[in-house]
Amino acid sequence: QSGGVVVVGNNSAPENSRGVFEIANNGSRFNLTGGTLYINRAQSSPQIAAFYLDPQNSTVNGDASIHMGYSNTPASQEIGIYSTVDLPKLVADNSSGNTPTIKQWVVPLTVTDTLLIQAGAEFDANGLDLTINGDYINDGTFTPNGNTTYFNGTTNQVVNGANTTPFYNLTYGSDQDFSITND
Repeated sequence: QSGGVVVVGNNSAPENSRGVFEIANNGSRFNLTGGTLYINRAQSSPQIAAFYLDPQNSTVNGDASIHMGYSNTPASQEIGIYSTVDLPKLVADNSSGNTPTIKQWVVPLTVTDTLLIQAGAEFDANGLDLTINGDYINDGTFTPNGNTTYFNGTTNQVVNGANTTPFYNLTYGSDQDFSITND
């Protein structure tokens, strides 16, 4: 994807043993260089994460964003993320008003730009390492479950938002400015 909007799982997600959006296996490639990718929902009884990204090759840059949730995300959704690829701007999206939970599955996650948790949405780190190389904005709920959150940006980083964040273990590993406001 190099631009525009792609919505995955807009009407249903019937395969519990497959990701709603899944790229894996030898020879697979994931390119996201622009635009917005929305994962609307989880499977009804997921056996793997709804967003399952483990390609052999990938190209991702900061001009793109990935939203977990969409304007018509059903109620009580727990949208799982399994990604061996560093993700650009990541949004826990509650534009539906149905309070989705975005949950890391199995592997650590790196966000190369901003992690935004919208009001009413929850991001559950599930005890897994989370690395943020950009800003962090929490207007919703962050649940660490015993994880370590790393801030390793190459530019100044800001932690802010309307809600406080109960980081379990926060590590800052950069020589750039780091500020925490409203927390």
